[in-house]
Amino acid sequence: MRTILVILFLGLPLLAFSQVEADLSFDKKTKQIQLVLENKYNAPVFLRPKSDDEPKKGTYYTITLKDSNGVVIKKRNEYVFQQDSSRRIDFIIFALQKQDYSLNLSRWVDSAYSVEVRLHVEAYNSVEKIYYVNKEDITKVFLWK
Repeated sequence: MRTILVILFLGLPLLAFSQVEADLSFDKKTKQIQLVLENKYNAPVFLRPKSDDEPKKGTYYTITLKDSNGVVIKKRNEYVFQQDSSRRIDFIIFALQKQDYSLNLSRWVDSAYSVEVRLHVEAYNSVEKIYYVNKEDITKVFLWK
């Protein structure tokens, strides 16, 4: 019985983590970060928007551009979607669906060696009243050229 409980408690964080999956990529030609978020719930999830009261909350990227020596050229937080954007539906990922997002870095700098992208995801399933926060932020490093 104790073994079953240990397995359940160890497995629950993995189940919660896999409910909203993320895939990050970087297009070297267009200098755009591509993000695909997939809702594994059988109900829509709402991405948590930026909160002025809690700046480390929400669904956002932390982008770090570095030169060939590893020196930071630019570092900035960007929210995955803007609350005032014309695509207001961007904060909803419907049941068992994917939502694509992109972020253009071509205007940030002329050149860099690497792009480090850290993604923080927070979402809410209003049907089951479940908050989803990824336990660890997803980090990927891409070459600029």
